[in-house]
Amino acid sequence: MPIRRWALVPVVAWTLFAFLPGTADAAFPGHNGALVYSRKVDGVAHLFVIRADGGGRRQLTSGQASDTDPAWSPDGSLVAFSRFFPGTGHRGVFVWDSSGSSVQRLSPPDIQAAQPTWAPSGNRIAFACSRHLPNSGICVIRLDGTGLHALTGDRHRNVRPAWSPNGLKIAYSHSDGAHAFQVWVMNAGGANKHQVTHTGVNELVADWSPNSARIVMTCAVPSNEYEPDLFTTRPDGTHMVRLTRDAYVTAAAWSPSGERIAIVRKRHLGVMTAKGDASWRVPNAGPGVLDVSWQRRP
Repeated sequence: MPIRRWALVPVVAWTLFAFLPGTADAAFPGHNGALVYSRKVDGVAHLFVIRADGGGRRQLTSGQASDTDPAWSPDGSLVAFSRFFPGTGHRGVFVWDSSGSSVQRLSPPDIQAAQPTWAPSGNRIAFACSRHLPNSGICVIRLDGTGLHALTGDRHRNVRPAWSPNGLKIAYSHSDGAHAFQVWVMNAGGANKHQVTHTGVNELVADWSPNSARIVMTCAVPSNEYEPDLFTTRPDGTHMVRLTRDAYVTAAAWSPSGERIAIVRKRHLGVMTAKGDASWRVPNAGPGVLDVSWQRRP
């Protein structure tokens, strides 16, 4: 499904929960491991793993369902992801064992669910949830499938949750349907919801830095026909920094070391410095890339 201009809020709101490129995530501090990413092959999205240098690529999922929004667990042993079933139009959150031995459904079948993000403890996952699309809320569930509850209401559009690596906050993008998506932050338990950016153009949360000091996001830039570039901001909305220009970046994942950011640029997988002063394409990843997450190695 092609990406359209991000200027029209109703269109964006629908395509976001239809899960076009770019889930939100959290970069848990540590050594850099492999990249997991989703890529469209013959119209169906599958998950792949590859090293940042382009070596060791292997395909994780296959079949007729589309798998997107991958997110490594804090210990790097599991991958949470969204699965779309084209026959029913349903989306759910699943967890894949990186040994390849099992794939288990986590979200209940009576709600739409996608864009998973892990708690640093590894025993809970937050995700975008909905019973009445295109409106959506942010929900949390334990890894054993119990304890499902909502952190936000679903009267508006709440998408792209990202749990901070220190476990204290969850960033997400919020729109009331009449205005652009802006970055909001709440306590991990759902209290103290507050808006942290006020640009008036669509901003979609992508990741936290490993030290929980900054949020990286894609932002629709008016001077570039509302196509997305990459920015970072402090969790209080101050000191916003632009990292790319005219790059068409639709997803990003901070490296566990904090020195690099994996990006999806014009549907190709790349890596850039955290300062934005250099970037390069990951070889052998293939075209049609939708989103990415960076594994933490102990």
